[in-house]
Amino acid sequence: MKKIWPLIFLLFALVQAAPPELPQGQGVGVAIELEAGCGSTLQPGQPVNFSVTVSQDAYVYVFDVSNDGSITLLVPNKYQPKVRLRAKQTVVFPQEGYSFTVAPKEGPAYLYAVASLVPLPFGSPRGNPKYPQSNPGEAGNPHTYHASELKVWLSTLGDKWGSAKCPYIVSTPGDKAYVRIKTEPAGQRVWIDGEFLGTTPLNYTVDSGPHDLLIDGGEMLLTERFNVAAGGVVELGLVSGNGPSISVSGDPDGARVSLDGVYRCDAPCTVNAQPGWHLLQVTKLGFQPFGVWLELHEHGSLQQIYSLATANASLRIRVSAPSLLFVDGSPYGWVSSQEEVIMQLAPGKHELVATAAGYSPATRVLTVSSGQVLNVELQLRPFKQ
Repeated sequence: MKKIWPLIFLLFALVQAAPPELPQGQGVGVAIELEAGCGSTLQPGQPVNFSVTVSQDAYVYVFDVSNDGSITLLVPNKYQPKVRLRAKQTVVFPQEGYSFTVAPKEGPAYLYAVASLVPLPFGSPRGNPKYPQSNPGEAGNPHTYHASELKVWLSTLGDKWGSAKCPYIVSTPGDKAYVRIKTEPAGQRVWIDGEFLGTTPLNYTVDSGPHDLLIDGGEMLLTERFNVAAGGVVELGLVSGNGPSISVSGDPDGARVSLDGVYRCDAPCTVNAQPGWHLLQVTKLGFQPFGVWLELHEHGSLQQIYSLATANASLRIRVSAPSLLFVDGSPYGWVSSQEEVIMQLAPGKHELVATAAGYSPATRVLTVSSGQVLNVELQLRPFKQ
């Protein structure tokens, strides 16, 4: 994964090319998750495991997509020439007999999982394409493809396939951090700390610490202060346009509205997004967070009204594996095993549930009093293979 460092107004940030975008299929449900968590920063040579889950019986194909444009088939391979999962089955890769490790190609990348009701020609003999020492390693003579090649094959499947992606960053240890900015539509102007970076989508490195972001989306303007630790990654974005939308309002006004983990606006406001399932989160200091899964249809719109409970108790939560966290049945969002989550709750009885592919859910029922601060550890145990 070669770095691309264009000089724009002598920026201190290093702007990098983004990995190529691949089609999104929604005919078959599929999920992919790195053991370290999607969005994680990985070091060259680090062992990599990931899990795949499908909603119905399907053939599974997993590709590694790098920011130099290369797309490499990881699964199937010569050790597993055909991978077909049963409905709601979760399988962790790699399995016995081979391993995946991170290649020394720094920058943003992602894993791209395809679930198909019919077998696809990926992985068939095509000579001996050159492939660097693993992203993910020597997994049985993997094959490389062009984005246009995948798009042609996938376009023939209609609604007989689905896809999912799991982004990550490759970085050597240091005091730098990565920021990814994506807007819909693309081409919107971006400033960091008063310096113009260019237009979206952008992936770049910054010094660790606080930074000020400005995205000029024409009808919508996003200003955000973010803080990123050394080796960390932040995803930020803005969506505008006439596609599907969610109108968000409720009590109290001024709550932060995020979609799929990315801050969008302060309520009351309208959020635009692509068709499909999304996680909407509403948070405000001094109130218990609210989250809900919503499905958007093309040219459709939804109205979401929230009511946040006053919160004067706190939890300091740690999970043993990257997890999707639920509070009283409401999705809080993805949490990392590398950091502590501080959550404000209303006094009373609450149920916390952490779920992750390849692990048994961890559940904790507790009662908190006004002004109380509790430390909570949720231990997820891996399924036996």
